[in-house]
Formats: sequence, C-alpha cells, structure tokens
Amino acid sequence: MGVLTEQYGYRQVSLHLLHPDGMARLAAQRGYAVTVDFDGTRGVIGRVMRTHEPAFVPDVRVDPDYSTANPDVTGEICVPLLAHGELLGILNVESTDDRPLDESDRGVVATVGDRLAAALALARERARLAERAAIFQRLVEFSARINGVLDETELYRTTVDAVAMVVPAELVALTVLDQASRRYVVRGARGAERAVGKEIRPGEGMAGRAISERILVRVDDFDRGAFPPAVRDDADDDRFVTAVGVPLVREGAAIGALTLGRVEAGRPFTPLELEALELLANQTALALGNALLHGELAELAIHDGLTGLPNRALFMSRLEHSLKRARRARRDRVTGVLFLDLDDFKLVNDAFGHPFGDAVLIAVARRLEAGLRGGDTLARRGGDEFTILLEGLATAADAETAAQRVLELLASPLQLPDREVTVSASVGIATAEPDEVTPEVLVADADMAMYAAKAAGHGRCEFFAQGMRVESRRRLELGDELRRAIDEHQLRVHYQPIFDLGTLRMTGVEALVRWERPGHGLVLPGEFIPLAEATGLIHRLTRFVLETSCRQVRAWQRQSPAASGLELSVNVSAKDFQPGLGATVRGVLASNGLDPACLKLEITESAKLDEADLEAVFSELQGLGVRFLVDDFGTGYSSLGHFKRFGISGLKLDRSLIRDLGRSAQDEAIVTAALAFARALELSVTAEGIEDPYQLGWLRQSGCEFGQGNHLARPLSAEALDEDLLAIAD
Repeated sequence: MGVLTEQYGYRQVSLHLLHPDGMARLAAQRGYAVTVDFDGTRGVIGRVMRTHEPAFVPDVRVDPDYSTANPDVTGEICVPLLAHGELLGILNVESTDDRPLDESDRGVVATVGDRLAAALALARERARLAERAAIFQRLVEFSARINGVLDETELYRTTVDAVAMVVPAELVALTVLDQASRRYVVRGARGAERAVGKEIRPGEGMAGRAISERILVRVDDFDRGAFPPAVRDDADDDRFVTAVGVPLVREGAAIGALTLGRVEAGRPFTPLELEALELLANQTALALGNALLHGELAELAIHDGLTGLPNRALFMSRLEHSLKRARRARRDRVTGVLFLDLDDFKLVNDAFGHPFGDAVLIAVARRLEAGLRGGDTLARRGGDEFTILLEGLATAADAETAAQRVLELLASPLQLPDREVTVSASVGIATAEPDEVTPEVLVADADMAMYAAKAAGHGRCEFFAQGMRVESRRRLELGDELRRAIDEHQLRVHYQPIFDLGTLRMTGVEALVRWERPGHGLVLPGEFIPLAEATGLIHRLTRFVLETSCRQVRAWQRQSPAASGLELSVNVSAKDFQPGLGATVRGVLASNGLDPACLKLEITESAKLDEADLEAVFSELQGLGVRFLVDDFGTGYSSLGHFKRFGISGLKLDRSLIRDLGRSAQDEAIVTAALAFARALELSVTAEGIEDPYQLGWLRQSGCEFGQGNHLARPLSAEALDEDLLAIAD
C-alpha cells in the first residue's frame, strides 16, 4: 500500500485476499471511507476474480462491469495476484480526474502485483510448513495419549478429546463395530454427546458412507450441496454445515469411523487436516485393536504395505489355524496351498521402473482378490510372490481347479493408468490331509512345485511331487558350504559409510557380510542369512562379523585421530538374542579394544523376539554401553513400549520410505511423522537407501540427522574404504 500511495501518488488502493469460501475480503486499503468484499459476481474486481486476467479501465463510464462506489472515480487498474495459477488475491487502484491512469500506471501496478503475489505465496508456504510441523507434532502427542489404553470406555473418551486437539472441530464422533452384535455404534462423542449409543447403518450418514466405502468422505457445505445432511444424522444435530468421515480399517475391514463437523460456514477441512485425519484413523484403528484383543496388536501390522494383502506372517498363522480346525473336525477334507510367482517380473521393473512394477503388483492383487472364493486367503510374501490358502477342499483335484482359475484370472490384460500390460504366473500346488503336514512344510512343498512349473514354461501350474525335494537337498548342500565358508574364512565384510547429513562428514560404517561361493559366484545375503538362521549357523556368522568389523574399525580409529570416534553398526538376527550374546559381545570388544559406546546393534523392526529372554540380554548389553537401533523402520510393527522398555537409542528409516521422496506425498508425510516421533522420544534417525540428490536435500532440510546410500557412498571393502573414504573423517 505504502509503495503505491507514497512513491507513485495513487490515492485509492485496496488489497483483497481470497478466502476458502470464495470471497475476496479486504485485507488493506488506502483512501477509502467505505469498503466492500467481493464474491466474483460483480464489478471489475469480480471479473478479474473469474478470469484471472488483469483489467485496465482508463474510463470507468464505458466499462459495463464497473460498480459505482465513488462518483469521483474515473479510472481503475485491477490485477490478480497469482501463484502457480492459483488466485491469492486482488490488487486494485482507482483514480480521479486530477490523476488519470495511463499505460505506465498499468506497468507499475502489474509489477507491484507480481512482487506482492510472490511475497504472499512465500508467506503462505511458510505458514503451511509451520502448520504441517505443528499438526504432526500433535499427531505424535495423540499417539502417546492413546497408546496402551486398554479400557474401552477410557479409550473412546481419550480418542475424541485427542482428535479435537489435532484437528479442531465442534463435533468429534467415534463409531465402532460392536463385536457381539456386529453393528456400528457411536461410542464416543465431543460436542454431540447425545449421539452416544446410536446405531450407524453402513451407507447412511457420513460415518456410514465412510464405513461402507472405506474411503474418506467430506461435505464442505451442506446448505449448498445436494448431499443429505449426513453428519446431522450421525450426531442428531442440525448445527453442522461442514463435515468429514474417515473409516477405521483393520485387516481390510472397516471397524468404525471418525466423524468431525464444524458449525461455521466457510471453514472446510484443509488438505493437510484431511491427511492428518487419515493418520489419526490409522492410529485409532490400531488402538481399538489393542483394546479389543488385549495386546494382540501385532495382528494389525501383518499386512503387505503395498497391496494391503495379508503378509507372510498372517498367512502362516491362518494356515496353522486352518490345519488345527481341520484336525478337530476330523472330516474328510483337504487343505491346499497355491504358491504363485509372476513370470519374468524383473523385466517389467527394468523396462518401466519400480513404481510401474508396484502398480502391476497392486493390480494383480485386486484381480486375484475379486476372483477367489470368499473363504480363501490371498497373501503377498514379498517381491512378486503370492500364496493362496484353500480351506475345506473336497479333493486334491479342487486345488488344481483353483490354480487353473488363477491362471485364467491373469490371462486378460491389466488396465493401468499409463498402459495395458499382460502378465503370467507359475503356480505350485501342495495339498495334505491335516494330520500329515505342518504349515511350513506345506508352503515349502508348494514353493518347490512353483519352481517346477516355472521350469516347465510360463503360465503353468504343477502339483508337488516327492522328487522336488532335490531342491531341498540343494539347500542342505548350500548350508554345508556355508559352514565351510565360515570355517575357512571365505566370507568378507564390506562397509557402507554413514554420514552426518548436516555436515556430510562420515561418522560411522555399517558392516555388511558378503559370500563369494567358489565356483558359483556371489550368494546374496537374502539367501544365505535365512539359511544360517534355519541351520543354526547364524550365531557363528554374527560372531565372525562382529570380530572382523570391530577389529577393522579399531584399526581405523588408531590410524587417524579424527576417526577416533568412528562408530560401527552391525545387524543382529532375532535368533541371536539368547543368553550368551552379552558374553560374546563383551569378549569381542575386549579383544579388539573397541569402546562399547562405538558399537550399535541393529534389530530389524519386524523381527520376532523372545521377550522372556530379551529384557535380560538388552540389560546386559546396555550395561556394557552398547546401543541399539531399530532397522528397516516403517516395514513392520513397533510398540512404543519397546522403545522405552529396551532403551532403543535410534531408528533407521527403511529404503522403501526414502525411495519415493519427491514422488509420494504419503511417503513424505510418513517420513515427516517418523522424524517427529523420533524427536519426541529423543531417538537418532538414520535414512537408508539415499540414491539421489533430491532425497539427500529433502532429508537434510527435514532435519534427518544421519544417512547412508549409494548416492553418498557404496559399500566397500576395508581396503577400498581405507584408501578412498577414511580421509572424509578428517
């Protein structure tokens, strides 16, 4: 305002900013006794609001849109304030006879408008970032408030109060599936307490629609839209003019909904608030499961993150229960397992990229879900592998019929947003009477049959045959060779540097074991580490890695004073957490002279640990000064109680969360929430799998402390690291 009036001599200047209700409301003015707001339907300002084009009116008498507010006004310049095509506001200048407007004035006002638009956009972005940080901080506080609340009544009350703390609203209602009646009932409410106890029918009202459709539903203004006043139905209240319903989903089923309503028109829920509400819904569903199942929270975390299908753990649990039920029933029924692997799926990823490959996996999951029997369980084991549990089959031949049905389902092309793609699969079939087999053996048999189908050609299914156990013998031979590899020192340890993302200084390394099998080449850790766990060799393997890496890091510390604090991270298996681990670590540290404070042991988030022995092992190691990190954070289930109980000092964000930074707003929100979670619990955070400059920049800007990945430095042998990278520590 000051620039236009004082520097350029304009006497009547106004600034209107656009509000969520579509009105351009006066924010500042000079020279007016009376001012008005605009809705885009009248005046030159209204025309600019509609067209987003500037208006230069030297003579207002000939402009049909001009609205007479001051009879002395003869000319007007009105410019839209735009940022990335979005209208932020209107800058308007009017003049009288003694100060007519010309082309030079048009340029001046346009230039000032551009600068003002840029300043408004910057201020709005800063406000948005501040709001995002505040909301996610409140999300962490929300999680802390409801985590561990087992009493249902207390949980309902705490939830509605905490939701209102994160996303302000006059109404917050919590609808929950009653386990006995299988009906949805309002169990908690804030601002509409008389609705507590009311039944909500799926498809009716905001909560009902969210439950039946399993998606977020919203109404920004009941009075303007044709949508029925659903939130008024939910809450028995006619005050609410804007509302949102978010489903609470557990194991793919809606177990309730959160409903929020506001009484003030023009206050719709913002995209950031909607994003937060979906995270709140996830947390609430988790807490409800905790209360309903008394500690069986792990059931809520056993679905595949990409497809939403049951994962390997849930599939094995259901298979085990299926076999037990069949044994108790003692009926002449057959249990079957199909093991499905997509043919040449690597070519899809190589040709179109992993995001497209992920889309194909999701499409395959949806196709199979729609075509299987209602009682069948479809699960994703990982990669492009799926398993299907067939219960209550009359004969083994029915399993083959089901396998052929799977091949038929995949025969027609998958319709994806970018292109059409056709996939085929190889399917292994294994069946057994319930008394004949364990879940592990049945799945292993189906796995072997799948490899036989793949060897016979694409798009085939094969029954398990005893001759397929040759593959089992191969794995046995591989186990023997692994034992010899440990005995004969064929294994090598490589080191991937870990950097302080603030200074980009190397602060530590992660030890990674490599096996070059004579005559066969490199054996991937994903193959021989599970084999080591299955054969009991994991303890010797872990000791080898600890001894080798501790000795090497201590040598580097002695070699360079600047590297005296170099830290070492070593992955440990869940099977290592047994009595005796503390003595092993103590002996390795003592023999190499490495300060225990320099050693960090990484535990995979999804690892299943024996809590009976776990606390004593943790206590012993912590007494030495060793620290613990949760590895692959974001891929499994973490109990907040474990972070406190076992003294976890940091977490490592899984590469799957880092991979889509810049492409997935959801992943960015998850990483932001994880960073806020870590800060709240005073945990260090290391990002894994940093592959490009954007990921590095985003993480640095977001305050992530440490990082590793090929963009920073690839895993190297001790010799290569000694020559090329140790200088970074200086």
